[in-house]
Amino acid sequence: MTLLLPDKRNICVTGPTDPTHRHYQFGVRYFMNKRLEMALELLEGAGGVRGRFLDAGCGGGVFLPELSRYSDRLYAIDIHRNLAAVEQMCKNEEIKAHFSCASLKDIPFQDETFDTVISISVLEFVDDLERAVAELKRVLKKSGRLIVGFPVLNYVTRLGYFLIGCFIAEKVHTATHTEILAALNREFKSGRVNYFPKYAPSHAALYACGLFSR
Repeated sequence: MTLLLPDKRNICVTGPTDPTHRHYQFGVRYFMNKRLEMALELLEGAGGVRGRFLDAGCGGGVFLPELSRYSDRLYAIDIHRNLAAVEQMCKNEEIKAHFSCASLKDIPFQDETFDTVISISVLEFVDDLERAVAELKRVLKKSGRLIVGFPVLNYVTRLGYFLIGCFIAEKVHTATHTEILAALNREFKSGRVNYFPKYAPSHAALYACGLFSR
């Protein structure tokens, strides 16, 4: 799969924790882009093309060029204050997207607005997971699909955090993958969850991406 990313000259880093630039960085870009490819594989497998899309937690907007190829109308939200820079990136890339500064805990759209909601590497940072998942469900049409991606916490990733100087992995993220999956399964029908590396069990995986429906 060839992933469509913004031209590196057009990207913006929206804050100190924004990993947008890592999608172009030698050594880590494979993993960073693999997260997005996993989401697209689930989207295509579910026939999830066209309609209204929401990128819930768009960050620097690195996924928006690809999502614009699938959607009829594209929307994006995030809590950072640099959405104007992301919007300018979209203009430079000739992408039409509608932006709102908002949290997943209070999504500023009416019930059942979107055919597809995608949220990649966001839920692990949310301090009220139940409320955020309920909001994702609220704005999703009954026939719609939710695609979420999040890191897996296990002995492999704990070692990785330790090696970069984070001795307590839970300090990196507010919610673990088991907590995220439990919250999703309470609100949505049982979904399909894929792991990276492919076919890896959760106790050895690095990342998970799931497809859920109402």
